[in-house]
Amino acid sequence: SLCCAVRAGCDVDIVGLLLEHNASINAVDVKGCTALALLSDSSNLPVFLFHQVNTKKEWQLRVATRLLAMGADPELPTSRGNFPMEVARLRKITSLACLLEHYHNVQACLLFCKMMNFQSGMLKEVVRYICQHLVPINIWARIESII
Repeated sequence: SLCCAVRAGCDVDIVGLLLEHNASINAVDVKGCTALALLSDSSNLPVFLFHQVNTKKEWQLRVATRLLAMGADPELPTSRGNFPMEVARLRKITSLACLLEHYHNVQACLLFCKMMNFQSGMLKEVVRYICQHLVPINIWARIESII
């Protein structure tokens, strides 16, 4: 169901609703792709929904962020052995590739901050630091919504 939602260009809220109703987050479609893998390949996505390239890339990033936050595994290859991060890089979706590559670092840092009872403002500062200093490109503005 998640793969169908991604192929249809569904909003991030629809993806979240499917997940809340026990959609299998790492399920594969008939071609052996997870929803995250489909997001990383622009050729799998509906063109008519996006009038501008940036709108499509922002949508991909928002849906990928939600999937990752809910436990999607960015290291699951497709049936052809391609990883979502590699496909995103090949398709020149740099911000998505960067998110897929570094999400575990951000996630681990957030977990540490929550364990240490850091306040919300401190959490944002830690993630901002990671995005600005440890991640090759600045994606802070795009992932700020996940925390």
